[in-house]
Amino acid sequence: MSVDHSGDELLRDDPRRPTFIVIGAMKAGTTSLWHYLSEHPEVFMSTPKEPGYFNPHRRVSHGADWYLSLFDGAGEAVARGEASTSYTKAPDVPDVPARMRAALPDVRLVYVVREPIARMRSMYRHQVDRGEETLPFAEAIQRRPEYVEWSRYGHQASRYLDHFDADRLLIVSSIDLRDRAQETMGTVFDFLEVQPMASERFSVPHHAAEGKFAFSSRWEAVRRTARSAGVSERVPTRWKQRARAAVGRNLRSAELELPADLERSLRRRLAPDLEQLRELAPADCSLWSDG
Repeated sequence: MSVDHSGDELLRDDPRRPTFIVIGAMKAGTTSLWHYLSEHPEVFMSTPKEPGYFNPHRRVSHGADWYLSLFDGAGEAVARGEASTSYTKAPDVPDVPARMRAALPDVRLVYVVREPIARMRSMYRHQVDRGEETLPFAEAIQRRPEYVEWSRYGHQASRYLDHFDADRLLIVSSIDLRDRAQETMGTVFDFLEVQPMASERFSVPHHAAEGKFAFSSRWEAVRRTARSAGVSERVPTRWKQRARAAVGRNLRSAELELPADLERSLRRRLAPDLEQLRELAPADCSLWSDG
């Protein structure tokens, strides 16, 4: 599929254009941040949350008019944004920073990061739930580079700093978003140049629904197959209950622990990247030990 880049120049001068973009990371808290930002009367967030306009591999290629239309309802909002985690999935999703800089030279960037192995584990569960991962966790980590590459936050952020000034990028830790939500959102609002705001809802975590949807979809697929085969009505209720529980156990029982030597190896590999991230993050950003 070819992606239509023509019309990107329309974004530069259109008053509807986003003023900021949450660029990831996947499974690091962007859904919670999207909800918290949506609470602010001076902030408008796109629906869908992840339009992925700058992702050259998105499944449906939409043009600039479509992208701008996502912000039609912004009204007098001071800050307009979206949150597409694919924007920090290099090298699988290439060239996003350069294209973003050409189209939105003044955009502000918010990058939510999470302890790398916890993010890999959550990503693995997500992929299993979607039916896109069949390997055991440890094997998947070693055979599929994206688990590690998308956790190289320092490297991913540095790609943006090749095109944007450092003051256009804010690093947010998922730890701070969870444990110091009010203070962290204050930092985000200040970065976006909107008025301070406090809300009890900032302490409520939000999670993408893909896993629950996948579980429901799989069970519904089993039920449809049974009905079409004409056996559903003849199966005792207790057997159906056991079958449904088995589907659930299958999803929940995926091995999510790594052998100690593999985890140590991963942490050593990611240690230089963590140091790079520390140099880019605010001084009070709660990152993690490199183990």
